[in-house]
Amino acid sequence: MFVDVKRAMRGSRVRRGALDLRSGDTIIVIEMQAPRLASDGGSDRLLALTTQFLALGQKVCFFTLSGMSDAARRELEQPGVFVFSSERELTDQVGDAQAVIACRPIVMERFAGLLAAIDGTIPVLYDTVDIHSDRMMQEATLANDIDLKRAARRVAITERLACTVADGVLVASDNDAETVRRWSPHVPVHIVPTTYEILDRQEALGRSGCLFVGNFGHGPNADALEWIVDELFPKVLALEPETLLRVVGQGARSIESPGITFVGNVPDVGPFMQQARVVIAPIRFGSGMKSKVASALCSGVPVVTTTIGAQGFSGRSVLAPVIADDAGTFATQVVRLLADDSLWLRASEASLDEARRVVSNDRMVEAAKAILATVEERLQS
Repeated sequence: MFVDVKRAMRGSRVRRGALDLRSGDTIIVIEMQAPRLASDGGSDRLLALTTQFLALGQKVCFFTLSGMSDAARRELEQPGVFVFSSERELTDQVGDAQAVIACRPIVMERFAGLLAAIDGTIPVLYDTVDIHSDRMMQEATLANDIDLKRAARRVAITERLACTVADGVLVASDNDAETVRRWSPHVPVHIVPTTYEILDRQEALGRSGCLFVGNFGHGPNADALEWIVDELFPKVLALEPETLLRVVGQGARSIESPGITFVGNVPDVGPFMQQARVVIAPIRFGSGMKSKVASALCSGVPVVTTTIGAQGFSGRSVLAPVIADDAGTFATQVVRLLADDSLWLRASEASLDEARRVVSNDRMVEAAKAILATVEERLQS
């Protein structure tokens, strides 16, 4: 796959465009689709990293496999941020870049020939976003889906090869970093967390109910919502019958279910976060850092999630986040936080402490600097 293409493409020439991107230290980012603020955790993470690159004097140029709407382009383009209009434009100018970041295994595979052509001259970094094969295998195990297990194994081969040929790998959590280091022990690995503004001390007064946020076109969120409706939230209502749950995010199918309100997509989840007493994230399969958990911690709202949902966080406090892997225990933990103001305040303070420790803006600054150091070292080698 990657190795074969690289051998075949050794010595290939990539045309340089008229614009000298090197003069501006430009990083080219190739993604599946345009990152859009507050649309999903991967977008928030990539846009935060872009902001730090700009602050460090870099320019960033995006190319997306699925094209880009005028609205998405307007959101992205700002001083120092550009968008390639076509694959031809990317091919013509990639040879002038400071580095290329290819996001997700499908992008590494799709552009294997192009990336092989610049091998040895321009650093290529692979952003896993999450470990796709881990997420797929967990889902397959949950559903007892043999075909999905086979597909997960195929994707794992692609991901391992991508990590092997890259000059550096970006991951979202320490769990994913461990996986990459097993696959490719010598590649530099950079943990790029999902970061949000960290709020000041919060109060329980005036808050009520639960909140679940997600992009429900994403399998783990759709599965979590099904679990909530079928099993988890009925157990919450059995313990606390007046509890309300707001479900916020695009793609959620409105279902008639006691106590649950489907809000749909909103431009800003902040007001809902400020209303909520507890954020729930009952994620049963997945990889990487869960943005809904990071966002809640940064807002000082206690979170109840699963072991999978807590990936990427330090585990220093059992209250940030609260972890429960079966529906009964999950419901009990939710109701405790709904009913006990003292416990809520301790969990809120622990959440803010965990956010400062793991997902503060300082962590993103450190990640951006480390990535650029890897690029510079690779260019000088």
